[in-house]
Amino acid sequence: MNYIFKTCWLVLCFVFVSCGQEISSTEKVIYGDNGIVDISAASSKRWLNEFKSVALITEKSRLIKRFGANFLEEKAPTKAAICEKEPFENARNLGHCSGSLIEYDLLVTAKHCLEVVPDGCSGLAIVFDMTSHLPLKVSRPLGQSQLFTCKRVYQPTDPLSDLIMIRLDRPTNRSSLNFTETEDWLSIGELTVLGHPLGGDQKVASGGSFRKSFDNDQLLAELDVFEGNSGSPVFSNDKEVRGILLGGEVDFQTDPTGCLRVKRCPQGNCTGETMISSRSIKELHSQIERIERVSKLPQKVIFDGILFQEQAIPEPSANDSSPSLVAKFKIDDKVLLSEIHIHLDIIHSNLSDITFELISPSGKVIPLLDRVYKQSEEPLVFDFRSKVDSVLDSIIGYEASGEWQLTIRDLSELQSGRILTLTVEMKGAFP
Repeated sequence: MNYIFKTCWLVLCFVFVSCGQEISSTEKVIYGDNGIVDISAASSKRWLNEFKSVALITEKSRLIKRFGANFLEEKAPTKAAICEKEPFENARNLGHCSGSLIEYDLLVTAKHCLEVVPDGCSGLAIVFDMTSHLPLKVSRPLGQSQLFTCKRVYQPTDPLSDLIMIRLDRPTNRSSLNFTETEDWLSIGELTVLGHPLGGDQKVASGGSFRKSFDNDQLLAELDVFEGNSGSPVFSNDKEVRGILLGGEVDFQTDPTGCLRVKRCPQGNCTGETMISSRSIKELHSQIERIERVSKLPQKVIFDGILFQEQAIPEPSANDSSPSLVAKFKIDDKVLLSEIHIHLDIIHSNLSDITFELISPSGKVIPLLDRVYKQSEEPLVFDFRSKVDSVLDSIIGYEASGEWQLTIRDLSELQSGRILTLTVEMKGAFP
């Protein structure tokens, strides 16, 4: 899905184009016969209940206030963009991604859907019930039950994961979808996608099929989907969500006349569409439940101390190729860890030589700095916080008692450095 955002907002095949900046993601395509139909079509009416739990993700800046009501700015493609009689020739553009409810106020989607919004969470608008029941260019007022904003974003501890969950500003009064783990993908049968292709009105794409799986919970499938479908739920015939869509094949090919035609691939050909399985989604959901459960318990500060001040970092030598600077502290209270803040002031001319990690009493290793490329002769300040750094969220809600350890290593003898200050503050919750 290569979507390019430009400051002068030209719309080309529903891709926002900006004069100054290009943001790449992955695109999509039609495999075999076109399986995409409008949600109101007779063949897709069996999905009407699920449709209510799938949302369009757009930018808050596209909301326009008129006559006391919110309207969503609509953009149509230029007549020259997509060839006549091609799918989406006359479709409207309303947003850039899709998402689905795993709780009545918690939305699952792809991380790159947030990364393209300049203001992040505060710049998102989440809109439900977007269908093509009005003519093109007819503005539609958004009811209170349709329009929501982002309260908080949760991410997996793996920084490379293209998965997030968005806590909405209030409950939706809508049903959540059922996310089900799958072991035998070959037995699943036909796959169906609900979402907003090209950021337009919601569509159903049926007739999809599984192709292969990978070790990192990512899968490859053949699905008739487009840019804007990122974050769309992928269903099996029993209406269980087996994963969400992340990216895939290029959408369009240029016709000799200069207009764009949808790329079509025979079954088994082209790149395929990437999705992440419901197992990873449920793991992140469990992490969120643990974090939010502990946040509601009575809390107190269980550690607040300075571990190092003006401390040289040992350099590698012939006798010790990987010396460590280790700080240890102990928590005696039988509490659950609810918050942690680690503050590090360091001077080192080449930070890519440095590793910095936290080790919990259970032995879990949390990498905080791992050979980050940064060169400076001035002090560098780092603040690692739960609720902000997802890698620390992996230890929130677990037993805090026992010995904790922070370890700093300098992996090169070419430059030296020192710790100006290293402090830790922890809060615990009483179950």
